[in-house]
Amino acid sequence: MRVACYISQGTESYGVFRGNNEIIDLPKLGKILGKPVPQNIDALVSLGLEAENLVTETLGNMPKTQSKKFVLNVDEVKLKAPVISPPKIICLGLNYRDHAEEAEAALPDEPIIFMKPRTSILDPEEPVRKPEFVKKLVYEVE
Repeated sequence: MRVACYISQGTESYGVFRGNNEIIDLPKLGKILGKPVPQNIDALVSLGLEAENLVTETLGNMPKTQSKKFVLNVDEVKLKAPVISPPKIICLGLNYRDHAEEAEAALPDEPIIFMKPRTSILDPEEPVRKPEFVKKLVYEVE
């Protein structure tokens, strides 16, 4: 299940992708069906596999003709970062052989663990800004 935060018609909301081009607006869907849904994206993510079951069961009972009320085309929204405020971001460096070879680095005996601040999270179309002191900016993201 792929989650999405987005802005549609000036309002921020959240949902899940259906395929690559559609987003199911969960708050709208819950309102239409009169069923409770998680209050925000963090609550949805914290449900884990239960969230996928909730969405599958809810959509399974829905007539296809009603889907236009809660399904958005991804081209009609501005996508935001899916998880806006994680409690921490823990990353692993050189965590696969090809990456170590590409970096011309020896495989570490133990995992290289580092953290990133939550301010490093960008929206999908937001530009990455390179500070002047950075000599080489690489494409890899955590």
